[in-house]
Amino acid sequence: MRKLARSLALAVVAGDAISDGGLGQAQAASSNANPVNFQQVGAGVDIGGGKLQFHYLWSSSTGNLADLDTCRVGEIVVYPDASNPYQWPDPPDATELSITARPVDGAGVPGPVYVDIDLKNLRKQDLKVELGDSGKTALRFKIVDPTGRTQSVQLSEAGLSAPLNLTLGSGGFYNYRILLNEWYEFHMPGLYEVELSLQPDADTTLERPPLTAFQLKIGPRDPSSIRRLAERLATRFITGNNFEDRFESARTLSLMTDPVVVDSLSRALRSGTGDGDMLGIADFFVDGLVRIGGTDAASALDAALRSQDQYVRRAAQNGIDRMLERKPAGQIMD
Repeated sequence: MRKLARSLALAVVAGDAISDGGLGQAQAASSNANPVNFQQVGAGVDIGGGKLQFHYLWSSSTGNLADLDTCRVGEIVVYPDASNPYQWPDPPDATELSITARPVDGAGVPGPVYVDIDLKNLRKQDLKVELGDSGKTALRFKIVDPTGRTQSVQLSEAGLSAPLNLTLGSGGFYNYRILLNEWYEFHMPGLYEVELSLQPDADTTLERPPLTAFQLKIGPRDPSSIRRLAERLATRFITGNNFEDRFESARTLSLMTDPVVVDSLSRALRSGTGDGDMLGIADFFVDGLVRIGGTDAASALDAALRSQDQYVRRAAQNGIDRMLERKPAGQIMD
C-alpha cells in the first residue's frame, strides 16, 4: 500500500459515475441516498509488509445503509510529481551515516588501545564527510572509567597528517583503525564505557552527528609485554622503509607512558629523523619522554643533545626545557 501523499481527496462512486464534488456529494444511482458521517475508527494498524490497515464507518442520508448498496468508495492520491513510482525523499530526521566502533582485544595498562571504526552512508545520495586530520580531529569521545569518572576528549590537531575527506556513495562504507591513547590515558585496569560521536567540520553534508557506544576492558599492567612491544615499535621505526608504517610506529611508541619504554624511546630518538619526510618526528619521542618524566627520561633527553641530527638536538632541548618548567606534553585536551 503506497503512502498517502500531501494532497488527498476521497471520492464516492455511484454506478459508473465518479463524483467531482468531494466526500459525501455522490448520489446513488438507484436512490437519493448520500453517504454521510464518514469517519476513521481508531488508529491505523501495521499489518506488516509495509502496509497500514484502517477502519472506516459512514451512514446513509436516508437512515438506511441498504440505500447505499450501489455506491462505491474510492481514494484519490495526488503525488508531488508525475514519476511512477514516486520516490519519497529521506525524512529530514533520518540517520544519514552509521558509525560503529569495535575495540581490539588484548590491551593492558598502559599499553596501546586500538579501536576499529566503520562508517556507512545510509542515504540514497552521495554523502560528503570531513573527518579532520588523519580521520581523527572530528572524533569526540566520552569515556567513563571504572570508578565512574567521566571525561570528554577531542583532539585539536593530529600531528603531521593531512585532512581525511570522504565522499561515500549510497550504501558506501569506510573503515579504519585509531589509537585511542591519542585521546585518553588509560591509567587503571577495569571496564570502561565509551561513547563516540562524529563532530564534523562545517563543510560536511551531514545534518546531524552519528553516535555509537561500546565497552572496553583494560587488563592489568604487564611490564614484559609492554617492553617487548616498545622494542618492536622502535625497531620498526628505525629500520622501516614505508613512511606510513614508520609514522604510526613512532606515534604509538610515543603514547606508551610506562617507564619501561624509556630505553626504546631513547633509541628511536637518537636514530635521527632520517630523510626529509620524517622531519618533526623527533617531537613524538620527546613528547613521550616528557610525559613519562623522571631521571631516566631526563638522561635520555640529555644524551639526544649530542646527536648529529640538528632536529633531534632541537627537539631534545625543547623537552628538557619543558621538564624543567613542568610543562605537560601531548595534544589531548579535555
